Order: sequence, then structure tokens, then C-alpha cells
Amino acid sequence: MSKNNKEMNDVSSSNINITEIKKQAYNIIKSTEYEEFCQKYMGQNFSSLKAEELKKIYQSGIGLLNQHYITNDTVKSDIIIHLQYIINNVSYEIWNKQANSIATQNNSLNKDLGKAIQKVDKLEKDAGINKKEIKRMKDDMKSVTTTIISIILAISIIPTAITGIEKIDANYILPFLSSIILFGMIMIVFTYSIYQDRVKKSTWAILIIGLILSIAFWIISFALDIKNVSESDDNLNNTQQIINETINLNNG
Repeated sequence: MSKNNKEMNDVSSSNINITEIKKQAYNIIKSTEYEEFCQKYMGQNFSSLKAEELKKIYQSGIGLLNQHYITNDTVKSDIIIHLQYIINNVSYEIWNKQANSIATQNNSLNKDLGKAIQKVDKLEKDAGINKKEIKRMKDDMKSVTTTIISIILAISIIPTAITGIEKIDANYILPFLSSIILFGMIMIVFTYSIYQDRVKKSTWAILIIGLILSIAFWIISFALDIKNVSESDDNLNNTQQIINETINLNNG
């Protein structure tokens, strides 16, 4: 056996643990990964970074930290402390940016809400002004229409009533006048109902009372007329009887 072969056999038969060497080398590589992460982000001002970049850094740091606890890597404790410190700072900055974003959105929403409330208030004021203007116009139109009806009543109905009074029997003057007044009231109520959603109870009461009085006057007038006709017939019969008796006496 040669000298070289003997040395190789001695080396192979030694107590060198190849698996342990590989594991240590792998741990050294991982330890370097932790150190690089800490060197890159330790002492960095995270407030200048965007939220997306911060989330990537946070996920990388959490991945390394989980890897350490799962694989039980032989990493220096100060490196792990630095790693946790960086993760905490990044997490705080992410939360801070989210809070600022929410606050900004709330302020924007509050401004928009304030503008919307102002618009609603303005619309309500404009609606109130328009409502008053419409009410005033309706009152003006109602006054004009009522005036026109009054003129029509004064021009047409009053002369007609005077002419009718001259031609009708005395018994029918009162119901005739009450009918004319009732007709004028109906015209006024009709005009009033055009510009109002409902007619007042007092107006209905006056109209009903006028109707009742008109009907009552007509009934009384007809009754008096019938009574007068009956009395006329009786007088006529009595007169005819007296005439007949006088004729009979003369003949006798």
C-alpha cells in the first residue's frame, strides 16, 4: 500500500462529521442573510418610504424571524434583537401611515359632508323663498279673481235681481233674493277651492246655512201662495154663491 492511500484511509477513518460541517456552513450563510438585512435597514428613516415598500420590508423581516424560530438557526442574539427592532419600527411606520391616511380621508369626507350640508341648507332656504313667493302669487291671483267675480256679480246679478223683483210676486221676493245670494256664495266658494287644497269649515257652514235658508224661504213662499190660491178659490165660490142666490131671489 502506498503512502498516499494510507493517508487517505486515515482521513476517511477519522471522526470528521461532514453533515455537521454542512449545517454550520448553511447557518453561516443564513447568519449572513440576517446581518445583511440588519445592516441595510438599521437606523434607516422609514417615514420617507411609501406604504408598499414598508410592507415588503416588513414581510421580509417577519420571514427571517419566522425562519430563525422554525429552523433554530445559530444566529447571534444581538442580530435577532436588531431584526425585531427593525420590524417593530417598520410596523409602527405602516400603522402611522395608515392612521394618517384614514385621518386624511376623514377630513376629506368631513369637508365633503360640510359642503353637502351647506348645499342642502341653501336648497332649503331657496325652497322656502320659492314657497313664500308661490304663496304670495296664489294670494294675488285669488284676490284678482275674487275682485273679478265681485265685479261680475255687481254688474250682472244685481241688475237682474232688481229686474226680477219688479216682475215677480211679492211672496217670492225673499226666496228670490236668497237664491241670488246663494248663487254668489257658490261662485265664491268654487273660486276659493281652486286656490286652496281644502275649503274651510266656516265657509262650508255659511254655504249650508244659506242653502237651508233659501230652501226654507221657497217652501214658505210656495205654502203662502197655495194658501192664497185656496183663499181666492173660496172667495170666488162664495161670490158665485151670493150671485146665484141673488139671481134666484130676483126670479122668484
